[in-house]
Amino acid sequence: LVIDGVLRLEASVGPDRDVLLGLAGPGQAIGQSRRFGGGRRIVTARAQRAARVLLVPDAALPGIAARQPGAWPATMALLYDQLDVAVHNAALNLCLSPRERVAARLAQLADDKGEVPATQADLAEMCGLSRKSASGHILALAKRGWVAPGYRSLRVLDATALRSVAGI
Repeated sequence: LVIDGVLRLEASVGPDRDVLLGLAGPGQAIGQSRRFGGGRRIVTARAQRAARVLLVPDAALPGIAARQPGAWPATMALLYDQLDVAVHNAALNLCLSPRERVAARLAQLADDKGEVPATQADLAEMCGLSRKSASGHILALAKRGWVAPGYRSLRVLDATALRSVAGI
């Protein structure tokens, strides 16, 4: 469970290459349990910024389940939501134009203050674009007043407009 900070969620696509899938911020949970049906690691979590994370080891899960039977339905709902986001992001990357992908990811990643914890390079990687190409799309969106790029920062000014451009 991410208490504060941001984790990069990366997947291996070969022996020497990882790709950024998304970011996990405060209140989000990730993980797997080999003890309860999980297989090989699917995602690697790395700190994007200084982060505090609550780790629940496999050995503690049976005790939690015995004392808090509602934990399993909540965990299953969380996993379903995470799978929904992963599949939705994959679908968006397949059907949207590059500018629409950038707009959709910016709208998705912005917190309630509009701050995006990703760099332009992160955004480019998540959208399957070069850094230069993603930057051009970000600048085009900034000209419309929908985003504000800064030094190692991005801020969403109009998430509704970004979602509209992306058709979502």
